[in-house]
Amino acid sequence: MAGNVIDRAFYVAEARTTPGGQRITEHASGRFDDADEARQACIAMRHAEPERSLHCVEVTSYD
Repeated sequence: MAGNVIDRAFYVAEARTTPGGQRITEHASGRFDDADEARQACIAMRHAEPERSLHCVEVTSYD
């Protein structure tokens, strides 16, 4: 069972496929303290570069 939350942050990540066929996810933007900030960044990035496969990620650390 998880302990107490010691940190929570939001990021924009990009999913892509390597030439060898592996699916990987890489950091694209952030550290955002608020989910809405990450969401707005993701929307803006999708608008600027619609070919990228972008999504929001929540990272939670426990003690």
